[in-house]
Amino acid sequence: TITTNTGTGSPLFSTGYVSNNLTNTVKPATILITGGLTLSGLGLSLTGTSGNLITLGSTNTTAVTFQAYTSSAQTSSYCSVSYITGSTTPVSGSGVTWRFLNSTNGGNNTNLSFGKIYYWVGGTGTWDNTTTTHWSLTSGGTGNQGPPTSADDVIFDANSNSTAYTVTVPSTGTGVCFNMNVAGPTTGQVTLTGSVSSLYVYGSVTLSGNATNGGVTINSVYLYLAGTVSGLTLTTN
Repeated sequence: TITTNTGTGSPLFSTGYVSNNLTNTVKPATILITGGLTLSGLGLSLTGTSGNLITLGSTNTTAVTFQAYTSSAQTSSYCSVSYITGSTTPVSGSGVTWRFLNSTNGGNNTNLSFGKIYYWVGGTGTWDNTTTTHWSLTSGGTGNQGPPTSADDVIFDANSNSTAYTVTVPSTGTGVCFNMNVAGPTTGQVTLTGSVSSLYVYGSVTLSGNATNGGVTINSVYLYLAGTVSGLTLTTN
């Protein structure tokens, strides 16, 4: 694992082959990579916070190319990214998604996905923008965000509602997201319902809880696991 501290000044890499994961321990941090390089076999997992972004880019106006080793979803968060090209063809296998959540697109990027993390709030409501009051950018926060796109993660947690509630996926549209993590309320279940509706998840799915409390019931909704890269999971409890 290659771990960066500040990375400010001289370029982090001056050769083109890397078979490691790029992570960070300090935030904010600036990571500069020699322009024009292709970093093969790279795993990327950078994590900043709001107001403490990880700045990732080239030392000049020539883009750096990232190439993963295997088919995967490479995910980072709270970054500011520019002059980065994400190769969709890994060293081995096929298909790579380069994801930056809650991040800033600084421009001159190619094949990068910039998404958000949406939290369900306010109990019973409709998945899409019919009632956007139920999508927030923070757990238990203010609504009127969304609806999610295929680049965004969605989370249903204990702050979504304290008792049983229902989320309706309209039959006239399609619910979409990347990763979906559902943990029901403290008391009762969260029910995903519709009228022969479709919900497409392009990443991993985690369904928590049990048959009495904290679980999820899916009723008249077709749940499609639509991801095209390796390493995606369906986890139930």
